[in-house]
Amino acid sequence: MKPETKLGRQLQSFNRIAGLTHLIQGVTLFLILNDETTIPVITRFFDETSDGVRPVSETLFEFPIALIAPIFLLLSAAAHLFISSPQYVLKYERNILNGINPALYLSSAGALDAITRGKWPSSTTHSRRLDRSVEYRGIPASFQPIMA
Repeated sequence: MKPETKLGRQLQSFNRIAGLTHLIQGVTLFLILNDETTIPVITRFFDETSDGVRPVSETLFEFPIALIAPIFLLLSAAAHLFISSPQYVLKYERNILNGINPALYLSSAGALDAITRGKWPSSTTHSRRLDRSVEYRGIPASFQPIMA
């Protein structure tokens, strides 16, 4: 399936390019970074001791720091390539034209936005954003982050 509008074709091209770029970056970082530096992944819980209830920490495993960036980039590449796939691109295009972008909230920026505000955007937020229909630095309003 192919996008039905010029905007859809532009979005598909953008996501393909971004996906391939992130894929190349992720593989490159995976190959060149030193995986000897690690950070401990720790669990903390309370346990009863002879002195009463005390916090106890236990190291579950050591995680190589060098894997954090490549994993993020590879996940981002997978998301961009999925969005630009023939199976999803028409649905993505319809959502964008209706002023919603669920794929944004699967990305780290969208998740961070939701976490920092403590809520997912409502449909009324999307409606207000579309009513503005103001471009900022050439970016259509439907692509701008929601500012509540």
